[in-house]
Parts: sequence; C-alpha cells; structure tokens
Amino acid sequence: MQPYSRIKIQLEYDLLSGQFLHIHTGPGKQHDRTYGSLCAPTVTANDLCIRDLGYFHLKDLQHIQDKEAYYISRIKSNTRMYQKNPNPDYFQDGRIKKGTEYIQIDMETLMKSLQPGQTCEMADAYVGMIDKVPARVIVHRLTKQQQQKRLQDQAVREKKKGMKYSPRSKRLSGINVYMTNTPTDIVPMGQVHDWYSLRWQIGVSR
Repeated sequence: MQPYSRIKIQLEYDLLSGQFLHIHTGPGKQHDRTYGSLCAPTVTANDLCIRDLGYFHLKDLQHIQDKEAYYISRIKSNTRMYQKNPNPDYFQDGRIKKGTEYIQIDMETLMKSLQPGQTCEMADAYVGMIDKVPARVIVHRLTKQQQQKRLQDQAVREKKKGMKYSPRSKRLSGINVYMTNTPTDIVPMGQVHDWYSLRWQIGVSR
C-alpha cells in the first residue's frame, strides 16, 4: 500500500472584512479544539464567533462571553445541561444545599416531545456539569430522513476511524442542540441555525 500523509488546515475568516484572521497547518490527527483555544485570545468586544462541534469547549465560550463578544456553537451530545431549580433546599443559615440548586435537563425526553422539524428554546439554561455556563439553548428536531442520514454518516465514521458512538449519542442523533449568548432581539430562535450554517471548513487529505 502506498504510504500517505494527512495535514489539517485551520482557517478563521472574518465575514465582514473578507479577510483571513488565522491560517494554521498541523498534523491531521490534531484535535480541532486546540486551535479554537489558540484563537480565543484574539476575540474583541461585539465579535460573533461561530464554532463547529469539533471546536466545542466551554472555557473558550466563557472567555468569549467575558470579552463582551458573542458566540453560536453546537453542543456535544454528552454535555449536561441544567435549569435553575425553582424550589431548592436550604440550610438554616439561608445557603442553598449543594445538589439542589440546578435540575438536569433530560434531553431524550425533550427530544421526544418535539415533532420533526420543530424547534424550542430554553432561555435560561446552564451548560456543563462543572462550568455551568449560562446561555440560550436551542433544540431542533430533525426530520426522519435527516436523522437516518446522520445515523448512516455515524456508521461510516465508526468503520473508517475505528470509533464507537455511545447508544445515548445515537438516540440523540435526532436533534441539533445549539448554545448562544446572542440577544433574542438580534438573533431570534428561528435564525440561530441559519447563522450557525455560515461556518465553513476545508479538509485536505492525501
């Protein structure tokens, strides 16, 4: 078999100016998240950063928030999401008892409550078991055809890369889940997917 090499090219592109902000090459097996973290320090106020699943990292998104900038990102299926518990337990001194402040969102139950093509939003969600980053969380139920195509793509990746998706990940293949800190009056729920779709990626393998 002819030996081959693989290289990954990472680009960050400014849609308004039409300029490339970063161009980086690295090994094909290098994780995309590493590049996302390298770009985080260059974020300035009012920027909108669109992150693909491969770049999903809660600390980077919190950094963008701290810079008074905005983000739209897909959320990985194994990420825990919460809402504030309206009736937490308290100690006698008024402190909230640990473990009762948040309620974990059951994403499988939520998915089953949506019709194919339906979208819903949780405006006051907290993402991450430890970080609990506050964000708008938008959930879109795929059509049966879209979900079937995703499952087929997952099967191809499992065979090609020798990986294995968890049963839960396969069950949740029927939804796209996004998180964003954009204001609802500027990016309403129905436009989050459209904005996210502006992202693009170039892969080169040889």
